[in-house]
Amino acid sequence: MTEIILDNRILNEKSEIISERLPGVIVEKNRINIDDRGVLISLIRADDHFATDKIEEVYVVMNHSKNTVRAFHGHKELIDWFSIIKGSAKFALFDARKKIEGKNNEFFGKMNEITLSDKHISTLTVPVGVFHGWMSLEDNTILISIANNVYNHDKPDEHRIPPNAWGYKWEVKYR
Repeated sequence: MTEIILDNRILNEKSEIISERLPGVIVEKNRINIDDRGVLISLIRADDHFATDKIEEVYVVMNHSKNTVRAFHGHKELIDWFSIIKGSAKFALFDARKKIEGKNNEFFGKMNEITLSDKHISTLTVPVGVFHGWMSLEDNTILISIANNVYNHDKPDEHRIPPNAWGYKWEVKYR
């Protein structure tokens, strides 16, 4: 079954709403200011409603060619915020949280796909416990990654699994 993300819902190929976006996963269009000098884009501020924690590290990831996959991994403490500032990318998110705030998570084991692009710059929030990965859809795609914790090289907060986990296929679905 083909699923398409539209606004905050997942639609199947008949455009029927089949479920909500995974809890805590947010896509927020960024503030863009344009004048005769150029463009200024605000990716995240401490007072943004989706800035749910402190910000401790920012880094840039550049994929040289389209169809480059970086997946899957999840965190126990780290929250990620991602923005594509050049090119486009498809993100896959798998909810591995059995409970959220002590309650059973009805989305446990479910997956979302989200596409980000420099044509509509947005910030994607990936909460703790949601495994995620991404595939560049264009050559020379650039991602800005923002994290609530500094990456600890000696004891990384990440659990990596193969890109084909859960039977996921990294491909463009033609419609």
